[in-house]
Amino acid sequence: MRYMNLKLTVQNRALFECQRYDERNRYEIVNRIGFGCFATAFKVQDSLDNHKELVAKVARKSDDVSGKYQTEVAALTKLIGIKHWPQMKNHFETTSYRVIIMTEEGESLGKVLSRNENGAFFNENSFRISYILTKALHSLHDVGYLHRDINRDNITVKQKGKEILISVIDLGNASKSFPRQICRFNSYPTSWHVMIGKEWCERDDFVSGLYLIADCLGAPIFETKNQSLIDAKREFHTNPSAFFPPEQLWMAKLITIFDSMVSDKKTDLSPIWNCYETALPHVSPKSPIEYKDINDTIVIA
Repeated sequence: MRYMNLKLTVQNRALFECQRYDERNRYEIVNRIGFGCFATAFKVQDSLDNHKELVAKVARKSDDVSGKYQTEVAALTKLIGIKHWPQMKNHFETTSYRVIIMTEEGESLGKVLSRNENGAFFNENSFRISYILTKALHSLHDVGYLHRDINRDNITVKQKGKEILISVIDLGNASKSFPRQICRFNSYPTSWHVMIGKEWCERDDFVSGLYLIADCLGAPIFETKNQSLIDAKREFHTNPSAFFPPEQLWMAKLITIFDSMVSDKKTDLSPIWNCYETALPHVSPKSPIEYKDINDTIVIA
């Protein structure tokens, strides 16, 4: 495909130009919606599709010498038609930039979480979000990729009709599932298994997801006042049941199941789905997330 002219600006300065011969000035910038170490995200309108709003993820080639763009495009291609993931609409390169055009998936889970005075969701809603996140990650693993960056900014919330949709975004740090890799990651969302030197596998995406859900519950699972983060994680994984009240023990059960997963063979996930189906007797993990729409703002209890 031949590309030529797409102009984006950040703070009144030209960010990049690329021109597509047959679709001149196709995408018009609305505003910048986020940025990270390797890319900047913009809300754009597609002039060839009734000005539909999409997201353009733009990265300088000089900032990506490790193939992140190619990996993200490959993963998004595999995820076309799969729920809970952004749908890629276009991708192209210019002289200096790489661009991915995809669907807009809403606001971050962290932003929605911050609207609650206690900074937490009810147990039932956290349970539902956990199930959706685990299902989404399983679908990614099923097409041969690992996410490796699950955090409150990379999970999104969007209202569609009367339903709340949860999606996982940002595959900029993703990798193929095989060959396995040892990753020198040591942040709060990083699985304890990875921090002690194990190869990153499906287990570690799931564990990072449960760390996030613990935040949604307001559960203080890592006590770092008198010990390091890695020691706090070791303490948590040694006895997860000690960190949750009775109504949240489904979290401890899931952590125990995830911890039993190993990197060198395919794991039977039926115990995970059985746990979700039976954990809360009066709550189906597939039931709608409860929320209020207050002045066009999503508030999840």
